[in-house]
Amino acid sequence: MTISLINLGCKVNQYELQSIKSALTARGHTVSEDLTYADAYILNTCAVTGEAERKSRQYVTKALKSNPAAKIVVIGCAAENNAENFEKKGAHYISGSAKKSKIADVVEALYKGNGAVDFAKSAALSAKYEEMDFASTDRARRFVKIQDGCDNFCSYCIIPILRGNSRSRDADGIIAEISAAAQKETVVIGINLSAYGFDTGTSLTELIIRLHEARPDLRLRLGSLEARVIDGDFLTALKALKNFCPHFHLSLQSGDDRVLADMNRRYDTQFFMQKTRLIREFFPNAAVTTDIIAGFPTESGEAFENTLKFAELAAFADIHIFPYSARQGTEAAKLKIMVADDVIKERVKRLTALKHSLRERYIDSFKGKILNVLIEEKNSDGLFSGYSENYIRIYAAGELKIGEIYKVKLTDAHQDGAKGEI
Repeated sequence: MTISLINLGCKVNQYELQSIKSALTARGHTVSEDLTYADAYILNTCAVTGEAERKSRQYVTKALKSNPAAKIVVIGCAAENNAENFEKKGAHYISGSAKKSKIADVVEALYKGNGAVDFAKSAALSAKYEEMDFASTDRARRFVKIQDGCDNFCSYCIIPILRGNSRSRDADGIIAEISAAAQKETVVIGINLSAYGFDTGTSLTELIIRLHEARPDLRLRLGSLEARVIDGDFLTALKALKNFCPHFHLSLQSGDDRVLADMNRRYDTQFFMQKTRLIREFFPNAAVTTDIIAGFPTESGEAFENTLKFAELAAFADIHIFPYSARQGTEAAKLKIMVADDVIKERVKRLTALKHSLRERYIDSFKGKILNVLIEEKNSDGLFSGYSENYIRIYAAGELKIGEIYKVKLTDAHQDGAKGEI
């Protein structure tokens, strides 16, 4: 068969689809990651916002336009949340967040006319981590998933309902996959990466130590973290890595203590700030990036101003901004008050201005310094680009190879990063 894989949403979704690609390729199928004519389409969907769900549904229509006779397989969080919507759109198989390791079998059965619609809700999620094939990718960086699910139940977030409880992957499998990677950089990811090991009697720190023993040469990058995982032991383990990428993405969500409590975030701004300062004691040049939600229902004007002030004080290297999106089934969706759409848009606008200012300030502090850059692509303007160890996007000219790491001296600001000289 020819099979088109379409991913929406997070890096974990991306990894899972790459794993499915590995299984399909091993069986001799031709697999594309573009929306082109194919015998079957596999859509890995997202439900983190209402907009993400809407886009997920649209891809069923787009796939059927590409080939009306194709078989449509829909998996992921949006399918878990509203399977019926995808059945109405014409999907032939819907399996939500569970049984992704079986999708290669499903596609082949559908192609032979043996498949049926399957509604796999959260009750079908295993209490243990679902092992999948090692992910296959031609990209310069490799993602390796080590954890799934979440136990936090932040009041705005539907993901724990759709992904189930936190489940950790066996360390031996993680080490085997990372050891087999040909890429120069590996990004360790999970739905709640910081919770790794809570269910198995180990920890993310212990895993880092084992990874160092297995791959002392590894250029390792971590996905999104919670502030609570940051302590001396964890940072010491990272410091011991020869090629650790000092980029810490700590999800803040709000810089106001009252709003944080309403979000059920289980920390306050003082605790969060202590963790950012501890990071910089170990890694003075680290990039500390974050997520912020604009317009949470209980976010007053004063609370938003507190968020702006806190972000400035924390000196984030970058901010991912999300306008609040009510998700049915969450505690926040039950709140009677709402922030007006035009107010949310204005707050997003002000946060975006701050984001650019902070990012430019951080990048400017490295002008004239040499960073190690993994080249990931060649752009239409002839420049190559990739990320430094501290996650600055660098653009450079020369006879460069994608997937290789170069020492680059930063010169001038450029687009969303900086230009550099090899």
